[in-house]
Amino acid sequence: MELVVVPWTPCPVIRIAAGPGGSDVRRRSGVPIDVSDADVAALVDAYEALWARVPLDEAAITVAHTAVLETASLLRCAAPAGPAELEYVRRRRRAIAAPRISPPAAEDPFAYLASL
Repeated sequence: MELVVVPWTPCPVIRIAAGPGGSDVRRRSGVPIDVSDADVAALVDAYEALWARVPLDEAAITVAHTAVLETASLLRCAAPAGPAELEYVRRRRRAIAAPRISPPAAEDPFAYLASL
């Protein structure tokens, strides 16, 4: 089984093979996220898709990273626990999938995510 870790700083997610000794690496690398739920997996896939675009859209990366890191922190390496958490994940995925993020969103990604 593979563990997905959302790094502390904007960069692609880290995939770590499960096994002994990995917990220290995960703590230093970022926040683990459980991608067994389809909506969480879609969120992570949308984030990874941003990194495949050329040229990179730094504003979109900043907003997307904030969304994925927030989600990983909320879920604490578990699937969404109810309808509210599921909707939270879906809103973050929609924010990442938006075709273009305006410059004000880049200046304050938290305000942009809160507006969704």
